[in-house]
Amino acid sequence: MKILSVILIIILMSFSVHAIKISVEPAHINLSGRIGEKLCQEVKVSSDEKTIFLADDKWSLNNEKGNFNGYDLTSGEIGLATEYRKTFSSGDKFNFCVGASEVGKYYGIVLFKTSAGNAVIGSLVKIEVGENKERDLTILSGMIMISLALCLILGLMIYYRRRS
Repeated sequence: MKILSVILIIILMSFSVHAIKISVEPAHINLSGRIGEKLCQEVKVSSDEKTIFLADDKWSLNNEKGNFNGYDLTSGEIGLATEYRKTFSSGDKFNFCVGASEVGKYYGIVLFKTSAGNAVIGSLVKIEVGENKERDLTILSGMIMISLALCLILGLMIYYRRRS
């Protein structure tokens, strides 16, 4: 019985548990810009051993605060265009880029899964998109011109009143 216990312990100990350590930088991607502007952030996924990663992005119109099940939309469904490497090796750096066709706040997650499927890590993404800069500049220029015209008229009125 004792020999059987020793053999059983040796057999159980021969099965080793293997874990892979992975990390992602940055853990949170925060981007802001204008409609049609390409917004990018450099990303690096590392592991303690050489492995291939597969990337995928999921989105929500609400801040899910890391609840993975809440990110159930594709970028195309909410008017976003994403651009990034879908397959890469650990330690590689690449740009995660996104552009929006509408003003708004968008919340997403970029998941990085090992090709063996034994580990997954992700970066939370927050995108804030405003109006086009050209439109803002046009409005600002118009307001400046109106202000200058009003100042000129006021100055002329004061000048003619003093002359009278």
